[in-house]
Amino acid sequence: PPKMSRVACMVVAAVGGAAGLVVGMSPVMRRTPAAREVRMAALDDLRRIRGPEILWGPDGAAEGKNESEVKGYESFGRFVAACEQYGVVPPPNCTILAPIDSAFDRAQQAGVAVTADLLKYHIITGGAKSLDMLSTDQPTLHGDTLSAYRKLRKNYLDGAVIGLAWASEAKGWPMDVRTGDGSILHGIDTVLVPGAHKKNGSAAATA
Repeated sequence: PPKMSRVACMVVAAVGGAAGLVVGMSPVMRRTPAAREVRMAALDDLRRIRGPEILWGPDGAAEGKNESEVKGYESFGRFVAACEQYGVVPPPNCTILAPIDSAFDRAQQAGVAVTADLLKYHIITGGAKSLDMLSTDQPTLHGDTLSAYRKLRKNYLDGAVIGLAWASEAKGWPMDVRTGDGSILHGIDTVLVPGAHKKNGSAAATA
């Protein structure tokens, strides 16, 4: 049989190698879905969401501002950072009660320690739930249950007001926010402490 030139051999080898690479890629791609990226979608979305307005309040007078003027906006970065630090990953299709950053300042002043268990207490299991579905006790990733009650025409889960978009002077409270992994986010102004509400009875278990 005729001999193949060196160039022809190189071309055949290259084509064969490329074909082998393409054929070999399919099972590898099936074995490595972007599962972690999907699981992190709720936290990634929460990182980008702008929180409610920060109003000047009584301090505005010294700056020539009205109490109702907007000073800035809250965010949920501290909750996201804490979840990442302690390895707390909300499962897809869950419900997250996300405290604003200033709630963590109040928690720190009250001596509340941020732990993985505390963070899991803000993640409701059993499906992505809109605001109107949170009027009953709710199971959490922590294992304990958030107690639902109504007080002064407001709905609570433990010490957190549910539906601050209607119950707060500040505008822009996120609620019923759907994330990329099918979860739903609700902003709250309180860091919830596992067991504190049950210990204090009907008093709000807030920090």
